[in-house]
Amino acid sequence: MRTRGILLAIAMITLAPLGGCGDGEETSSAVTTTTVRGPRQACGPPPTSSVHGVRETFLPAGAVVTDVVPAADRTTIEAYVPQTPVQLRAEYEGRPELKVLESEDEGHEAELLVSDGTRRAAIKAEVVCRSGSSLRLVIAPEQATSSTTSP
Repeated sequence: MRTRGILLAIAMITLAPLGGCGDGEETSSAVTTTTVRGPRQACGPPPTSSVHGVRETFLPAGAVVTDVVPAADRTTIEAYVPQTPVQLRAEYEGRPELKVLESEDEGHEAELLVSDGTRRAAIKAEVVCRSGSSLRLVIAPEQATSSTTSP
């Protein structure tokens, strides 16, 4: 019993300084599907696309492609999307032509593994401003190993 009391006291002393942390804005320590941790600044104009004419099933609506790197067994696409990672995950989950095989959402970042039946895309979105994210897609044939499609 005395040991539990000592451990509780140590925990309170250790964690007490964290109680006053923050910038005065109300935030949640747990990320849910409706909260986003990350940059709070408003988004400026989207980047200018340095790659034109990219038509890709796995790209979300409004994506601005900034780089495409084709390789023998995969293609990597870098883009900006005017959505948060949470919104992006929801968009992919709502697309009937795609099947979400794996999904991880941390609010400020989301990772998905998506298939269209013949190819897979490993997708990583990271928030860069209040309502925009950087996006990386690594697309490979369906039979490729997971190491081929790591973003």
